[in-house]
Amino acid sequence: MEEIRNEMMIEEDIVVGTSHFDQQSFRMDLPEEESDSDQDADETDQSCNIGESLRNWALTFGVSLVALTALLGLLRLHHPDLPKDARTLPSLRLRSHITLKKNEKLHQAFESFENGCTFKLQINIDGLPLFKSSGIQVWPILGCLLGFPIKEPVVIALFCGPQKPKPAEDFVSELKELESGIDFEGKMIFVKLDSVICDTPARAFVKKNIKSHNGYFGCDKCAQQGEYLSNRMTFPLDSCPLRTDESFAQKQNEEHHQGPNPFQGLNVGMVSQFPGDYMHSVCLGVVRKLLNIWLRGALKFRLPSSTVNRMSDCLTGLRSYIPLEFARKPRILRDLDRWKATEFRMFLLYIGPVILTSYLDKNIYQNFMLLFSSIAILLHWQYADTLLRMFVTHFGQLYGKEALVYNVHSLVHLAQDVRQHGCLNNISAFP
Repeated sequence: MEEIRNEMMIEEDIVVGTSHFDQQSFRMDLPEEESDSDQDADETDQSCNIGESLRNWALTFGVSLVALTALLGLLRLHHPDLPKDARTLPSLRLRSHITLKKNEKLHQAFESFENGCTFKLQINIDGLPLFKSSGIQVWPILGCLLGFPIKEPVVIALFCGPQKPKPAEDFVSELKELESGIDFEGKMIFVKLDSVICDTPARAFVKKNIKSHNGYFGCDKCAQQGEYLSNRMTFPLDSCPLRTDESFAQKQNEEHHQGPNPFQGLNVGMVSQFPGDYMHSVCLGVVRKLLNIWLRGALKFRLPSSTVNRMSDCLTGLRSYIPLEFARKPRILRDLDRWKATEFRMFLLYIGPVILTSYLDKNIYQNFMLLFSSIAILLHWQYADTLLRMFVTHFGQLYGKEALVYNVHSLVHLAQDVRQHGCLNNISAFP
């Protein structure tokens, strides 16, 4: 018993000694008693400091809003003055850190060219919305060097804002510098603008000084005056003078121009170097219009629901036979509003000529085959002008003059663009 009592005394001494040690070593200088108002003010300042620290931490490490909001929910148990949502933190702005890496393949390719070499630059400009609930939009400028071993486009510039960008004076001034030559590791390299690929609204926006496609003189390839039929602007096929770079510079058709040329000072043909983009005008324009006429158009052109279902079954039955080279598999016609440009292209060039012969009227099928034949020829060579003009004429006879909208009319100018720039794949927005 005595030994046990001694052990308990030793343990008590140890505990007391430890307690005494903690008190002496970790003693905190407590502040003097303050009033309730001063204490509330200190707590508010402390919460603000924590909020600012969290904001800086989130921006530094790229923490998402969802993760930061979840963290605030845990911290609010001990700091109730913190906000519930991360978006209400003071001065929290979303920003991304972009690291530019050296493209070794591009660098090596430039080293292999001789001094004084001239490259042809093709650019693409288009706008796209970022959110459905906001007007914020992004306008990238993509570039690709024609005849270059690397086919991947690169981002030249990027604009983001609630409105369309203002005229790109900086971009035009940089193009002037590239035309006059740049020094690349002791070699002089010249870059010349070859073509600008845009859809129709973006092309009018980039040129800045022309009527839009829904104006009476909206065609940027010819001086044909449009006709307003059935609440839309149409362009019946007539023999009218074609626009040239010279006539554009002299503003011979005053109704087509609205202001100064934004590319003034550059050796850029405002007609010849702005070819039509067949991804937007043909695939997303004419082919989608044809399918909408057959599915939702006037009764004399609309296909019965049973026929549409059989065509959809045929499309889905081909999915297992589509090679891997195609980015997408065929979908049912009920999903037409969700089809992408590659799906319309596949339907025009590969699937449509095979399956439509069993479901369409003979005249309508022959009209479709005129479009298929001309586009297939243009993709490989420069002969299709006659077929395209026949298609547009026949299209107007079948579906009425009110169906001859700008996209349909622009087909008569595709052959001219192909003669200028090569096959359609050279002047399309397809990657």
